[in-house]
Amino acid sequence: MERFRIDFAMNQGHEMMIDRESGIYRSELDEIELHMLQNERIPYLIPMDWFELDTKVTFRYKLSGMKMLLHRLQQQPLTMEQYYMLILGVADALYECKHYMLRPEGCLLDEQFIFIGEKLHDIRLAYLPIIGDAGKHAMGAGDLLSLIVRFTSYIEQIDGEGLKRVLHHLTGNKWPLEELRSTLLDLIGEAPQKLNSAAENSEQMQQKQKAVATDKNSWTGHQPRIEYPVEPIRPIPQAPKQQISEPEVSPFISGLLDESRHQQAASLEYAEMPAYLGEAKPDTKKKWIGTAALFIVIACTWRFVYLEAATRQSLLLSSGISLLMIAIILMVWLKGTNHSESTGELAYEPDQLEQSAELYQGMAHLYAQHGDDQSSSQNSSADHFEAGNDPSASNLYVVAANPISRIGEPTVLLSPEQQPEHRNEPVIWLQRSWEGEQTKLELTVSCFKIGRIGEKVSYADCANGVSRLHLEIESKEGEHRAKDLGSRNGSLLNGQTMIPYKSYRLSIGDIIHLAGEQGPSYELKSS
Repeated sequence: MERFRIDFAMNQGHEMMIDRESGIYRSELDEIELHMLQNERIPYLIPMDWFELDTKVTFRYKLSGMKMLLHRLQQQPLTMEQYYMLILGVADALYECKHYMLRPEGCLLDEQFIFIGEKLHDIRLAYLPIIGDAGKHAMGAGDLLSLIVRFTSYIEQIDGEGLKRVLHHLTGNKWPLEELRSTLLDLIGEAPQKLNSAAENSEQMQQKQKAVATDKNSWTGHQPRIEYPVEPIRPIPQAPKQQISEPEVSPFISGLLDESRHQQAASLEYAEMPAYLGEAKPDTKKKWIGTAALFIVIACTWRFVYLEAATRQSLLLSSGISLLMIAIILMVWLKGTNHSESTGELAYEPDQLEQSAELYQGMAHLYAQHGDDQSSSQNSSADHFEAGNDPSASNLYVVAANPISRIGEPTVLLSPEQQPEHRNEPVIWLQRSWEGEQTKLELTVSCFKIGRIGEKVSYADCANGVSRLHLEIESKEGEHRAKDLGSRNGSLLNGQTMIPYKSYRLSIGDIIHLAGEQGPSYELKSS
């Protein structure tokens, strides 16, 4: 499929030129449409003329005061109302062709051939008067349906119901312009109503929430008899702090307590033995296996991601994956340690836990028989504090906090001097200079854009005179090309004015100034 070629020049103003590599011959053109385009100023179409050389015709379109629609769409997302207005402008342009004996198929329906004026819906289309199907399958002579679908990628929030109504007209007839225009006008009129209704619904919801809160407060305020007593439900009254004294227990209970302490110390010493004998728990083995697997993942990442293509993007990707793997390793180990310290699961065996539970149940039963609940509570607290001061408590800490073997050091990023030389291709980058400051910019993407909008550009330049979307540098197959994106103050390449939208091939050492010679400069460098 042969495509049209597009270029830009400054002849009698800013012009766009369209032809084909094989040439557009005069015999392919419709003479009636040529005369109509030459003698009439047709609304919604870009003013054009042509010149003929060796029976090959090149069309020239005057673009003064216009901007390419594609770059306008890249600056800011569309609302649904703007989307409807944009489609309505295209539909009006196609509908107007019929009044001048022109065919809608002759309009180039591609974003790079569509231009706009001051407003978004001020559409200007490029028309090619080629006979029949000669240019039907060429780039730009696309279907209206494909253009409408492509426009949806620039919408911030899509209204599915409205979009369904628009696409419904394009399923059968290729150019249902009258029905489409009527539907779009209805949708444009409904868009503000939807916004207002959404705002009203939001206000109504807030009012309902306030009303519910008011009703709830009023309902709870009219229930004075519902009270929740606090003091009467306490089953065990607490004695004043200054009256706490050492409880008196019987010799039989004291003997049970002493026996409990001895059993606890013996069980702790028994639980401590596997740690000193070096017997690894099954969970610890799983952790070591998992740690080894994660380190293998880190090594594979650096081997097959970074070393295969040593770029900034692969470096950041490998570093991020490595940090994530190391974080997972630390989480696994620290989680197990904290869990052991808090619960002490490593210090007790199931049989010992059952014996301790039976012992304390028996003690509680004896205390209940003596009728001294308060003394029982205080005595249990005193036992716990004594156990904390007992030498066996240190054994518990040792068992619960088993020492963790040191994890391997993370991969260290080598400096450029220490990195091995495995790249034969030179690194191309930009050096920005302005007001005595220099900044190195790496061309990390194939289409590097410079402008004032931080979200839509690769580098945000806040210097005076820089447009929202100013310059584009495209990297393809080792070649770099620069294009001024219709900026207000223009760009200079090696001191020469750049024609808006024209692609210039760059060489090492070329310097581009944005917004005049006093603006920031960008020099293409290699290292």
